[in-house]
Amino acid sequence: MNKATKSVSRDELLAMNDLGGEEIFIAKWNMKAWIRELSAAERNELFALSMDGTKWNGKRFSINLTIACLCDVSTQKPIFTQADYDAVSNKSGVALDQIEAVALRVNAIGDNFEKAAEKN
Repeated sequence: MNKATKSVSRDELLAMNDLGGEEIFIAKWNMKAWIRELSAAERNELFALSMDGTKWNGKRFSINLTIACLCDVSTQKPIFTQADYDAVSNKSGVALDQIEAVALRVNAIGDNFEKAAEKN
């Protein structure tokens, strides 16, 4: 267990930029991209967008995860919006699988995320 080296005030904690990400190369598209870490609110919204009523929709989750996390490498701003859902869903499954694998890791979304999403 790590021991904190100093205490942090509420204001300091709230002012911290604690969202990271990772640069990747998507060979299928011959491009570099930034996979961003989502805030807790964004992750909850992602889970909500991936539900069909009270049932989990894994296909919807994969596309929504790409839309939420895939960013321009230089600006670290999202490339797609929800309006691009249908177009993104028709892109290479190989590329989308690569993005999803990194986005799941960067966002610490483990095997139990479906159960967690259904509880929300």
